[in-house]
Amino acid sequence: MATRNTPLPDGDAAQSSEDEVSGIEGGAAPVIDLLGIGAVAARALARIKVLTTDDLLRARSDQLAHALQGIATPTQTLKWRYAASLVQVRGVGPHVADLLVRHNVFTPDELGRQTWSQLQTLLAHLPSSRAVTADQAGAMLRDATVLSLTGRLAGTVRDAQGKPVRNAVVALGGLRQTTNTLGRFDLRRVPLGRGLPLEISHARHQTLLVPSPTLQTDPLAGGVQIFTLQPAAARPETPAALSEWAGDTLPVPCGQPVRERMGRVSDLREGDLLRLNAVYANGSDVKLVSRFKTFEAGVFWVHVYRVSASHLPARSPLRQHFRWRGGSFAPVDVDLDAFHRESLRRRMLRHFASQPLPATAAGRKKALEARLEHLAKTGAFQGRHHPESV
Repeated sequence: MATRNTPLPDGDAAQSSEDEVSGIEGGAAPVIDLLGIGAVAARALARIKVLTTDDLLRARSDQLAHALQGIATPTQTLKWRYAASLVQVRGVGPHVADLLVRHNVFTPDELGRQTWSQLQTLLAHLPSSRAVTADQAGAMLRDATVLSLTGRLAGTVRDAQGKPVRNAVVALGGLRQTTNTLGRFDLRRVPLGRGLPLEISHARHQTLLVPSPTLQTDPLAGGVQIFTLQPAAARPETPAALSEWAGDTLPVPCGQPVRERMGRVSDLREGDLLRLNAVYANGSDVKLVSRFKTFEAGVFWVHVYRVSASHLPARSPLRQHFRWRGGSFAPVDVDLDAFHRESLRRRMLRHFASQPLPATAAGRKKALEARLEHLAKTGAFQGRHHPESV
């Protein structure tokens, strides 16, 4: 999705609530903290959704002039924007920013070009309660230089209906930020000339990738880029599990994984056909395996039960089959053809469970022929592979 530059929207008033100002990144402050902006000016700015110093830099000069008409002169408004640009520098708070503007240092670039002694001289005008140490002053100069040599990306994330998307994760290079209530973010110190891709992600929307977003280098340029997220694609429905026991036709094995699903005796299904596969190390328990498998999420599941050997007839050999009926195991003889007939019977029961056979012999014969023909057309006779092949 391409981006487009657009001014901050006029319109509904935005309350400068704690919730709306939440998510302010380091270097931004509530706009009312700037010296000279009182409650009246703050309310006027809130009507155009200018809530933070970052928002003040986003707005165009004509928008601010209209919102602050009769409240602040264009010159005063410009000074507030200068202060807002300086607040981006780490360690520069509203009082330091106001002092710098009063001494004709208006932007991070101009601050970064000050010598250490020049900055110390300026900072000496601060009251003792707001004194800045030499180390802090040096850190300000270094970060101001970084800001002047890097770019800024101010944006708003919206959904397809134009509503702000809160808590979208915005990542650019090593920078990462979460959008606030108004869908806004402000990434600073972005390396220039590297064409870093922008990624915006949100749980309910498709991830947006912008190969090389436009970066701002002028802190007073104004304007903001809008990024629109599309709804997340509907997740495909998980295919229902296929069960030979229920009369489903399983796919022919072709390398799919085979796993065992251990069950308890209480889980045994009435009429299930089981084979004695092994005797456990304790010598008193045996492993019974149902001949009716399940296919789910690309995996063949074999249903396994650990039962006491005392539940089986004495000296039952391995590979002996049993039918579980009425709470006991009855030995039965089962070969490949017998198992296939059993599987076919279950498929017929599934296909025609709601269609009782006619009362007359001729009617039953005709109905059975029709059912066999239907089963043949629907592939019920396919998959006659050896049941041990999976």
